[in-house]
Amino acid sequence: MTAARAITINVIGEFDPGRPTQVGTNRAIELAAQAAGVPATIEWIDTHALHADAASALSNADGIWSAPGNPPKNHEGALAGIRYARENGRPFIGTCMGFQEAAIEYARNVLGIADAAHAEIEPDATNKFIDYLSCSVRGQTLPIHVKTDSRAYYCYRSANAIEQYYCSMSLSRENQRRLNKGGFRIAGVDADGDARILELPDHPFYMTTLFVPQLNLGADNTHPIIQSFMAAAIEQSAAR
Repeated sequence: MTAARAITINVIGEFDPGRPTQVGTNRAIELAAQAAGVPATIEWIDTHALHADAASALSNADGIWSAPGNPPKNHEGALAGIRYARENGRPFIGTCMGFQEAAIEYARNVLGIADAAHAEIEPDATNKFIDYLSCSVRGQTLPIHVKTDSRAYYCYRSANAIEQYYCSMSLSRENQRRLNKGGFRIAGVDADGDARILELPDHPFYMTTLFVPQLNLGADNTHPIIQSFMAAAIEQSAAR
């Protein structure tokens, strides 16, 4: 029997062992690869390197994950890495901060909103495309309604989920509408109808969540979105 080919998952950001969401990211990738029966290498990619040359820094990636946690050291580098994943069909997942950064990348480079900014990174910006929530969801575990015509529904096999949050920032209703109309589809919403999952339907796998699925693994130590991301990364590896 031929041994399974190892896959490489690149994580956009600077690893901090003191952050549970980042430690949880590594663990979730390892467990997802184990469940899929493949060895996996995890490489965190410094955002300064991405700013210099994202294509080179991510050339070996079978899957790309935009990390949760503090803002990256180089915001433009993180956006360049996300853009590379989007434009080159690399399986991509962004969680928490990764959700926020992917929204800004799409707003700038697809919707043409050049001044789209992140309020924590650019507090004096005129267009805070990502801004502080009026009511923080940090530390809360809340229900999600998954749209039945979405890829996220295919992952969950259910229209209902319960997920955990570590953030205090997101999109206004107007910016949610702009992204959805522009092709970055809202695939899951909270009880108030606010976007909590975004996806690109025509991409091999491109999904972002405001929540942190890596800290909400099931009894089998997997999460349906992460397993679907892993499956796409395995397909990417096989095609290389």
